[in-house]
Amino acid sequence: MLKYLSQRCLLSASALILSACGGSSDNVSFTGDYTVGGTVTGANSAILVINDTGGNPDSVSTDASFSFSGQPQSGACYTAGCTYAVEMANQPSGQVCAIANAAGTIGSSNVTDIAVTCTSSPESIAYSFTGGVDGGQPVSGLSKGDDGNFYGVSATGGDYGFGSFYQFNPSTKQTTGLYSFGATATDGQTPQSGLTQACDGDWYAATSAGGANGSGTFYTITSAGEERVLYSFGATPADAAKPQGLTVDITSCPNPTPTFYGTSTRGGDNGAGTIFSIAFDGVNWTEKVLHSFGASETAGAIPVAGMARGDGVTTGKYYGTTKNGGDWGYGTFFEYDASTLQTTRLHSFGATAADGRYPNQKPRQGDDGNLYGTTSAGGSNELGVIYKVVPSSGAETILYTFQGGVSDGARPSSRLKIGIDGNLYGLTSAGGYFDNGTFYQITPDGVETTLYSFAGAGSSDGATPNASLLREVNGVWWGTTVSGGASGQGTIFSIRVSP
Repeated sequence: MLKYLSQRCLLSASALILSACGGSSDNVSFTGDYTVGGTVTGANSAILVINDTGGNPDSVSTDASFSFSGQPQSGACYTAGCTYAVEMANQPSGQVCAIANAAGTIGSSNVTDIAVTCTSSPESIAYSFTGGVDGGQPVSGLSKGDDGNFYGVSATGGDYGFGSFYQFNPSTKQTTGLYSFGATATDGQTPQSGLTQACDGDWYAATSAGGANGSGTFYTITSAGEERVLYSFGATPADAAKPQGLTVDITSCPNPTPTFYGTSTRGGDNGAGTIFSIAFDGVNWTEKVLHSFGASETAGAIPVAGMARGDGVTTGKYYGTTKNGGDWGYGTFFEYDASTLQTTRLHSFGATAADGRYPNQKPRQGDDGNLYGTTSAGGSNELGVIYKVVPSSGAETILYTFQGGVSDGARPSSRLKIGIDGNLYGLTSAGGYFDNGTFYQITPDGVETTLYSFAGAGSSDGATPNASLLREVNGVWWGTTVSGGASGQGTIFSIRVSP
């Protein structure tokens, strides 16, 4: 789908769309002296083209030419000196199209060199959520089980509208809703944190709402969909409330009941969130608040993501971020030491205009021992950044500032993941060709490449990816979007990246 743009018009249609405008003022005489057009190559189906008169669409076949001419009543300018621009409004199914010579100024002859070239897309939609028993708005991403199937949770849908636990078979592309949250007054609601399969083979996670106190739950669920609430948060004002992601202490394995560490956005002594642990004491699952955020104006506050476990040189330490607080009020990067029970602020975001603001995801420890993460805002364009923090000193470096627009993402929305090539991969919820988010790669040196732009509305493609990626050893990445797809309830997608 294309749009043909100028200063005064913008039309849309269902596949390839062009609308034409131009001129520098309302006093321009629109005589339609010339035409604007080019060729379409490689499209796998007919592409609809509509001109700016609002007439019936014309069908343009694969490897066909197109041409637009102005009509005085349309307000279009096709005379010498008029500007024109062509952009994609959608993609043909299973393809990615690029446009050469998309913009320019009409000279003294017809424009004929606009070239639309379509090739096979690296991305495919494996499943579109319906918002029913299978769920809707899958914000947690996918986790691979011991049985080879993928599992996830959705924030909405299910039998009661409070979310679902589902299984996805990557071979058959079949998705099955196994459990609906909110079945009872004390059950969890609105699950958003990722799933962890523990040593006992069951899945553990948290919900941000529901439970006996309405402040979320810690629960376990089998791969068959048998769920048990193990703890209800918010038992007292000082207790953790609204938990975010959990991190399992791998030193507990092969103990079938490991210790989990997590953060909450509410609760604690200051009401600004907590770090907590939850473990099995032989009889019950017991939760402990380990740190209360917001003790001072410059302390971190409101952690909106879980913590990363430090591996290798930093075993026993956990790293996370707060969205608010710090020296400038734009969030912090902190370390929690499980052996000393100490929390140390390593960095305050927003020290300069180029620094990131409002970190929104778990950091990722690279092979070099440094921590990599993203912020949802800040940077010179206020569209978010990718940063690196040295844990020993807290020194922060901005690796990349998102640009937005048709060629780059904006608002990074997933935890970074390390690929088999040693590069980092992630998602943005906005930006890209259709402003529906991107899938990108960044090298450890900070060279970023947009690998795919989600098309979203008007197609079967997903939009607004907002969950962590799952990497397979064959170079295929799996993920979810919270909107788009056939029903607008989100998708499961895969993207193949050459090693």
